[in-house]
Amino acid sequence: MKQVPLILSGLILLTLGLSLAQGPVTIVLWDQFFPAAQLVLVDDLIAQFEAQNPGINVERTVFDTDSLRTALRPALSDVGGPDVFYFDSGWGTSTPAPTPSATMTPTGCSSTA
Repeated sequence: MKQVPLILSGLILLTLGLSLAQGPVTIVLWDQFFPAAQLVLVDDLIAQFEAQNPGINVERTVFDTDSLRTALRPALSDVGGPDVFYFDSGWGTSTPAPTPSATMTPTGCSSTA
C-alpha cells in the first residue's frame, strides 16, 4: 500500500502548481487500485483531498494492468492524457519478483546476502 502516498504526493504537487489557476480545476487521475479495499481507500483519500482543496475535482479512472498499459502510452504522447497516474507493471503471473540482494538506506546500499 506504499503506492497510495505516491498518488497523494502527486496530487499535492499538482495542487501547488494549480494554485494560481482561476476557477474550478479538474485533475485527471488514472490508477490500478481496483481490489475492493484499495478502491474504498483511494476514494476516501480523494474525498478528503477535495474537501481540503475547494474548487479542485479529481476525476478518477481505474484500470487493470493490461488496460492501463494499452491506454497509457498513446495518452502520454497526446494532450488528452492523465495529469497524474499510478502504473505498477508488476512481474506478471509467470515470473516471480526477484529477491533483493541489497537494501538501500539513506546512507547507502548494504548487502542482505
